[in-house]
Amino acid sequence: MSINHKKDLGFSTIVTIALIIIAIGLISTGWMIYININKPSAIVPTTEKTPIIVTPSNEFKIPELGIKFILPDDLTGLKYIVKNNIDGSLAAFFTTSVLEQMDGATSQCSASNGAIGAMSIVPKTGFTPDAAAFKLVGGSYAVYQQPQSSCASNAVTGNFQLSQIQSLKGVVDTITLIK
Repeated sequence: MSINHKKDLGFSTIVTIALIIIAIGLISTGWMIYININKPSAIVPTTEKTPIIVTPSNEFKIPELGIKFILPDDLTGLKYIVKNNIDGSLAAFFTTSVLEQMDGATSQCSASNGAIGAMSIVPKTGFTPDAAAFKLVGGSYAVYQQPQSSCASNAVTGNFQLSQIQSLKGVVDTITLIK
């Protein structure tokens, strides 16, 4: 009976230490997310264009596409770069500074990779509604395409990426032309 009691004590000590390590990891991850979400990001850098300064209000403009939309709070630090599509049209590819920071120094969750999706303007004629979301604006469609795969290097970042994809998809209903 004494030997079994010692084995039980050793086992419970190991379980307790493992639970403490898991709790510390979860608390650290939560703290990093909290800190990064509360950091303001006023400049939207891009590698192909000059940096775009985001207006202090919740209106986000993409002058290259001639559109603007209402930016939800959970997309603070939204960044984009504009690239040419194969057909010569322009597309804006998106990420957020929080997502990039969560994924680490070697992050693939960059704007150039379209971590949370891409938007483009497609002529009304010949448009086929195969995109994740779209809206008729003026004589063309504003089209949102979500990424085909995750850019995240871990499950926590992957889940955060999915929530940001859904938020960006939701802004399509608020898209209007820049006047």
